[in-house]
Amino acid sequence: MISGLFFGEAKASDGSTLGWCQLLIDPDRTSGHVLFNEGGNGFINVASVSISTVNSDEILLNVFKSEMLENDYRISEEYRLPNEFRADVTIKNAELENAISGEWRSDGKTGTLKLFREVLGEETVAHQIFSDWDAFKGWANKYTSMQGAAFRGQGGRHRLCTSFHRTDRVDLVRYVREDLPIFADRLETELGGIYNLSSSTDFGAVIGLAQHHGFPTPLLDWTSSPYVAAYFAFAEVVAKREPPSHVRVFRLSADFVRKGMSTVTTHVIDPMPTVSAYSPPSRGNGRLLNQQGLFTFSNMLNIEEFLRKRETRLNMKLGTLLEVVDISSDQARRALADLRNMGTTAATLFAGLDGVATFLKHKQFFSPDQ
Repeated sequence: MISGLFFGEAKASDGSTLGWCQLLIDPDRTSGHVLFNEGGNGFINVASVSISTVNSDEILLNVFKSEMLENDYRISEEYRLPNEFRADVTIKNAELENAISGEWRSDGKTGTLKLFREVLGEETVAHQIFSDWDAFKGWANKYTSMQGAAFRGQGGRHRLCTSFHRTDRVDLVRYVREDLPIFADRLETELGGIYNLSSSTDFGAVIGLAQHHGFPTPLLDWTSSPYVAAYFAFAEVVAKREPPSHVRVFRLSADFVRKGMSTVTTHVIDPMPTVSAYSPPSRGNGRLLNQQGLFTFSNMLNIEEFLRKRETRLNMKLGTLLEVVDISSDQARRALADLRNMGTTAATLFAGLDGVATFLKHKQFFSPDQ
């Protein structure tokens, strides 16, 4: 059997391209979903997939219409699949690790399919490395008076990857239909409100709260402050006996952030590889305001390579869309003390006793003179 996230193109028997498609199969399932954009005309649809083994060299994908999914995603009537639609896709070379190819057949028509598995690529080499906290501040201060950029801090040279994709799950259609409603139900119990996930506003509020409270999502946290990002990077490592050599801060360009999405619901079924900035409603989410926060949404694993390739395609200097800087982790105590003087602490970023306790831990046990 196969599992994973695959992107690629479907072609007709004459070799003409029918459109872009995405195959989503979670490792614990023998079924999944396919997303497609026919003929590049902009309309998107979603269908269900079941998987069966033909022999040691071939796997059969049965693609079929799901009226329930089309209703959920409000697919226009003119773009919906026929009621009798079915397509059989015979996948060859299923033993190949990162690419699959096959033939499709539907209503007497035939064609080919070539899909490539999305995998985590190499980490980005830092564009600048700072051994001193003051040197980082010189870099950060260039952006404090400029509006629009977004920053993310990580306690090591880790690749950008969402918490959802770190679970090895890939099927966002399943996630929205099965997982997020369970979280929303518990959220209503805890907060006393009512959330309608078919509303883009409520959907954004729920997935933002899920992100900030540890439930896996296809989002990554960012902030408009390079110093808030630095706090999160250093707070991860200050108490470690064997910290990594460097922490990392990412910067997304203001232009990239400005062109972000207003709602994430439609992008969940976009078959095109997508990384986009996203600012959800802050309803019930004080952390989002305290941290000057926003998110990126991604339907793919390899976020950094996606942005590097976009820079190359647009003839941009590397680091234009996504700049990466590393700071020596031995600056952690000094940095956190300085950030405390700026008013950037766990107590200001996280409301409640947990934030106060972390603030006092850093102050009492991890100051520069201790």
